[in-house]
Amino acid sequence: MSKKIFPKNRLLIFGLFLLTLLIMVSLLASYVAPFDPNYVEVENRLNRPGGKNILGTDGYGRDIFSRIVFGARFSLSLAVLVVLINLCIGVFIGTASGFFGGAVDELTMRLVDILLAFPNIIFALLVIGILGPSIPNLVFALVALGWTNYARITRGLVLSLKEQDFIISIKAIGGGDFYIITRHVIPSIIPFLVVLATLNMGHMIMSIAALSFLGLGVQIPTPEWGSMLSEGKQFIFTHPHVIISPGLAIIIAVFAFNLLGDGLRDVLDPRTKEIIKT
Repeated sequence: MSKKIFPKNRLLIFGLFLLTLLIMVSLLASYVAPFDPNYVEVENRLNRPGGKNILGTDGYGRDIFSRIVFGARFSLSLAVLVVLINLCIGVFIGTASGFFGGAVDELTMRLVDILLAFPNIIFALLVIGILGPSIPNLVFALVALGWTNYARITRGLVLSLKEQDFIISIKAIGGGDFYIITRHVIPSIIPFLVVLATLNMGHMIMSIAALSFLGLGVQIPTPEWGSMLSEGKQFIFTHPHVIISPGLAIIIAVFAFNLLGDGLRDVLDPRTKEIIKT
C-alpha cells in the first residue's frame, strides 16, 4: 500500500527533500559555511552576491551565506523545541480531559477557551515585554498559549476514541485507565498529532522570526533568520540582498514543513484535514 501512495504524493516527497536538506545544512553548519558567521570584515561590508561571498555581506562585512547556514540551526532547533513542549503539554492535558471527563474536563476546556481568546503573537509580545528578551523567555512566551490547540484537538480525538467498541471491550475485561491510554489511545491518535505538529512548525518558525525581528527573540549578533532581517531592514532599498536572503530562508523552511504536513495528512489519514480545521 505504501508503495502505491508515497510515489504519487509529490508534496510529501518534495517537502521531505527540502526538510532533509535544511536539517543536514543546520547539523553540518560548521562544514557547510565558508566563514565564521560573526567574522567581521569592515572593508568588505555590503558586498553584492558573488565571488567568495555567495550571497554577499551584511552591514558589518559578515558573510550572509554563513549566517543563514548557522541561522538554520537556531531557527529550526528553537521551533522544534517549542512545538515538542507544546505537543507534550497539550497531549497530556487533552488526553486527561477527554478520557476522564467530568469536572476535570469542564475546568480544562474553560481555561483553554479563555486562553484561545488571546492572539498568540500579541500574548508573546506582552510576556517578553514584561520578562525581557532572552531565548528562555522566548520559549516560555510561545509555550504559554501554544499548548492549547493541541489540548483541544487531542481532547476531541480521545472523546471519539473512548466510545469505540475495542476500548469498551478492554474496559470490560478489566483494563486499567493507564494501560488503555498508553497502549491504545495515544498510539491511535499519533498520526493526527504528527500532522498537526508538522503543520505547526511553519507557524512557529515565522513566530520566532517575527519576535526576533522586533528585538524580542534571539538577540543580535546571534545568527538567526529573524534577527538578520532586523539588522538588514535599513538596507532594504540600497542593498536588498541583505534582507532578501534570510527572508527566502524563512519562506523555504515554512514551505517545506507545510508541504510535508499536507503530504503526511493525505498519507496517514485524509480525515485529519477536517479534524484539524475544526
